[in-house]
Amino acid sequence: MNSETSTQIWMSDLIGIVPSITGKIELVYEGEQEGPYQVAFNLLEKAIRTQFALYFPNPDTLKKKKGKEQTSDNPYKAITQWFDNGNSLNTFFDTSDSDKIQLLYKVDGLHALVKSTIK
Repeated sequence: MNSETSTQIWMSDLIGIVPSITGKIELVYEGEQEGPYQVAFNLLEKAIRTQFALYFPNPDTLKKKKGKEQTSDNPYKAITQWFDNGNSLNTFFDTSDSDKIQLLYKVDGLHALVKSTIK
């Protein structure tokens, strides 16, 4: 579509697998109260979290402890603040990979986090 010679998978591409997952779930989990669509998203979220933790610090271990402040060395602090300040990223199906990457550079702290995890 964008005449690119190579590409990679983006998380936004994974939405396309939801219909096939829901079909399988309907067969296996007939009567599931959440519904197959929600179960599919839960499975997808767990898969993404598992893969994410292989490459980046696990955000779950950085969550606030009871009665304790979150440490200032949280590598996600600048990123979450960027979104908390009302910023957002919008990519579309026909957005080229290079344009998506340029959008990601706008997120404060994201490039530094990625560079720090490359070994």
